[in-house]
Formats: sequence, structure tokens, C-alpha cells
Amino acid sequence: MSKHYETLGVSPDASAADIKKAYRQKVGEYHPDRIEGKGLPPEFIKFANDKLAEINAAYAAVKGNP
Repeated sequence: MSKHYETLGVSPDASAADIKKAYRQKVGEYHPDRIEGKGLPPEFIKFANDKLAEINAAYAAVKGNP
């Protein structure tokens, strides 16, 4: 579980609001559409897709944790 918190860049005792804020910040940073809009090569877009999937999985795991 600590890996998920690390992915989001928050501590396990972070509030739900802080976790959501960190999640949104990470999504904005790694969203593939943003990367593509900057005109970066396809390997960067693939990396962004993979990273976004990791961020989404981490947020789902943390959000589901009581």
C-alpha cells in the first residue's frame, strides 16, 4: 500500500482532500493529451499512458482504503 501513496506523492496519513489534490496534480502532469500537445515523440506519449495508468491504480487503491 505504501507504494500507492508514494506514487501519488503523499503520506499514508494524508487527508482525503490532500490525496485528491495530489492525484489531480499528477494526472495533469502526466496526461497523454498534454504530452502530445507539446509535440513530444511517441515514446513520451507511451510513458505518459503507462504513468497515468499507474497513478489511476494508486488513487483507486488509496481511495478504497478506509
